[in-house]
Amino acid sequence: MSRRSRRGPRQRRFRRIKLMTDYTAFPLWGIADEGRWGGGMLSPAALPISAELVDRLWRWAAVYDQLPENNFQWPSAEVEAEFHAEGRRLHGLLRDELGPEYEVWYFDEATGGVER
Repeated sequence: MSRRSRRGPRQRRFRRIKLMTDYTAFPLWGIADEGRWGGGMLSPAALPISAELVDRLWRWAAVYDQLPENNFQWPSAEVEAEFHAEGRRLHGLLRDELGPEYEVWYFDEATGGVER
């Protein structure tokens, strides 16, 4: 019996991660090894990040989840600015907690750009 068959199907581990909100989703996404976006939403349990950071990520995503209730408009410029500022803070915290073994990208909702 091979080692692989004893452990069950091999689970793909993502070392490239994108921080991006999407409605009703956890805001971390795997990036396929080929360099294209893909791989799907990641479970917070699959990553070595603190419970505090997981909570902040959920709270940040919850702000975005409220947009459909407001006709997909930000309630105010201040709320929108704070959302983007928190996204950048979370990007830095993720990079710090995950360390050099992970490449963490951030999708900036304001510009539509992706940055590392």
